[in-house]
Amino acid sequence: MLADEHLRQNQGLAIAFLARLLSDRYVRERASLVKRLKGLSVEDWQRTAEHEAFSHYSVWIMFRHLLNHEMFHAYRIEELLLKKDWE
Repeated sequence: MLADEHLRQNQGLAIAFLARLLSDRYVRERASLVKRLKGLSVEDWQRTAEHEAFSHYSVWIMFRHLLNHEMFHAYRIEELLLKKDWE
């Protein structure tokens, strides 16, 4: 029984450590991306591209989709954290 508890503790520490590393990396990479995006001109934001799923696409749409995608994940994380029952 003690071995199982020890394993669970170590797994928990490993998961917490990995989460911290990933979160630090995420923050650094997003800060770098935001810096680049802040430097875009109006013309850059309006630049268009072909997308197989959409009738039109631009840099603006691409990054709006990225934001919406990440906000959906943030919502799901919050939803799980607030959950009363983990069955």
